[in-house]
Amino acid sequence: MTNPIPYQETPAMLYSITEFEPLLRPLLFKPQIRSVCEIGAENGGFSEILWHHVEVGILSHTTIIEPEPKDKIIELCQDPRMILCEGPSLSALADLRSHDLYILDGDHNYHTVLNELRLIYASNRHAIVIAHDVGWPCGRRDQYYSPSCLPAHAIRPHSFDIAISPGQSGAAPHGMISAGAYATALEEGGKENGVLTAIEDFITERQGHTFFSIPIFHGLAVIHPADHPLGSWLYETMVPNPAWMQILRRLEDNRLRNWLGLIELGQRLAVVTQNMHRSNGEVP
Repeated sequence: MTNPIPYQETPAMLYSITEFEPLLRPLLFKPQIRSVCEIGAENGGFSEILWHHVEVGILSHTTIIEPEPKDKIIELCQDPRMILCEGPSLSALADLRSHDLYILDGDHNYHTVLNELRLIYASNRHAIVIAHDVGWPCGRRDQYYSPSCLPAHAIRPHSFDIAISPGQSGAAPHGMISAGAYATALEEGGKENGVLTAIEDFITERQGHTFFSIPIFHGLAVIHPADHPLGSWLYETMVPNPAWMQILRRLEDNRLRNWLGLIELGQRLAVVTQNMHRSNGEVP
């Protein structure tokens, strides 16, 4: 199969954890939450939200763990209350002091997420963890930003240029493609594969902890000790009733279909344009 031609994705993706800011904002105002650790800052959208809360004294400090921080992150961390840890999350967490709240949005694979959770709760049993990308595509399918940096046993067969689509466990002729930005597992599902699988296995091995998830914008999970003083508040504030959960799942399925349809249209247009150049004797 010929590799699909990537094209520039549009804002229609709505992929950032920043989309959940209205839902997460009340949590940041709780007196039990004074420090936050953000793992995986990407372009700094949520980091800037955290900085504003630090600036006005709602949070005492924030730590950002990011292997390749963008200029915006570096600028935010000129504030001494914003601490930047450059490097892999598992190395940084091993030496990091505990925080009240953790935002997981880094390397979306089973090995990384499971061990991030182990390190977090070894440091602070009472922490709350917000994990992004527990839905499609990463919930049941590993992604790797730097496969060579992970142990060999933690890496599934993968590719940097396959396309994937919901409902297809392997590669798809058209769909989401990283264009070399990260590697994707060749197959979806099975043991020790994906972010949601890692969370479920952590809950199984760690007695006394629980989680719930919200099926929109690639999925958000909230993990916490069952006896956390904010436990009931989290459920009452953040968990939609069953009818709304069903509606959100349908909305997410529809959003993904529309977004992937847009990607497919762009990929097909790229092929047509490339063929036109070739027929005219031009080099695309």
